[in-house]
Amino acid sequence: TYLDVGQGSSAVVEFPGKQVMLIDGGGFQKSSFDLGRHVVAPFLWRRHIRRLDYIVLSHPHPDHFRGLLFLASHFPVGEFWYNGMLTNDQQLLELFRCLQTRSIPCVPPPRLGSPRNIQGVSVQVFHPFHGHPGKITSHDPHQVNNLSLVLRISYKECSFLFPGDIELAAEQRLCLLPTLGTTSVLLVPHHGSRTSSSRQLLQKLKPRIAVFSVGFQNRFHLPARRVWERYHRLGIRTFRTDRHGAVTVCTDGHNLRVATFLGNNREGG
Repeated sequence: TYLDVGQGSSAVVEFPGKQVMLIDGGGFQKSSFDLGRHVVAPFLWRRHIRRLDYIVLSHPHPDHFRGLLFLASHFPVGEFWYNGMLTNDQQLLELFRCLQTRSIPCVPPPRLGSPRNIQGVSVQVFHPFHGHPGKITSHDPHQVNNLSLVLRISYKECSFLFPGDIELAAEQRLCLLPTLGTTSVLLVPHHGSRTSSSRQLLQKLKPRIAVFSVGFQNRFHLPARRVWERYHRLGIRTFRTDRHGAVTVCTDGHNLRVATFLGNNREGG
């Protein structure tokens, strides 16, 4: 389920059985509204989810991590995966102090090199590559975006790609990987920014479904019109959290079924 967290990103992966992975927690740059407390946690409780086996932070930007502190504080957590980067953001440091206090293992890319098998589902981290600096002092958002964790979750014939906020430079590196292959469902990189979703990447992935995680009338004017049109020209079925609300994609490993909180009738350009 790709949650509607405004101009940010948060997705809940429910594996066969009871294991659950949360990928990012949403968050606002200039607001104290806690998306973890008021949006993500209520969704989890409504789904009778009381434990997060994995929390994944794609990269340390507020619209991806600020909702995680409440969740890491109030749910039992098995592991915390991240791209190995830290910044001086006080809320991010508070999140890591919480993880340390609760003895939650923090797993960086060097320990995510081999695919995980979670109840018959393969979870593979493709990016970032080993050797990048563990702590950054630069505030260049493009540098941080291009070191996002990129995960592929595969079940039988179907797969889901979660690329964080990667931009063109990282997309080009990904396209060189012979193991990347195609994907069934793509979380649109960087919320549909014009610096991402290159034609090269989309032709490599050939997604059947793409989900844009964007805020209603967001100040960034995302998704960029030319990116939105690129998906449609390629015949990719698109959904947007600002128009459809939460988007849930279920699979038996062969077929895909999509349900939206606000109904499919709101799909469109």
